[in-house]
Amino acid sequence: MKFMLLMPPTVPGTLEDCRRLRPIGRNNERYQQMLDELRKLVVFAEEVGFDVFATTEHQFHSEEGCAVLAAVKTASRPPPAVACGQS
Repeated sequence: MKFMLLMPPTVPGTLEDCRRLRPIGRNNERYQQMLDELRKLVVFAEEVGFDVFATTEHQFHSEEGCAVLAAVKTASRPPPAVACGQS
C-alpha cells in the first residue's frame, strides 16, 4: 500500500489579511511563507514514510498551482514522487 499527502497550496493569512493584501497571492512575503511551509511538509512527509506528495492545481487560485512544485521538489533528498493534479 502506498500513502500520499495531498495538499492544496494556500497562501497563509487571516480573512482580514486577505482583504487588506488583496490579492494576497501577489504578496511576496506571504507567497514565500507558503513555499517554506510546503517544503517543511514535504520533508516531514518523507521522514514519516509517505510515498507521494501532491498538490491540487485547481485549488490554488492566487498563482499557477504547479509552479510551487519546483520549489518543494528540491526540499528532500532523494526527492519524493511529485504529482500535479489534473483538471
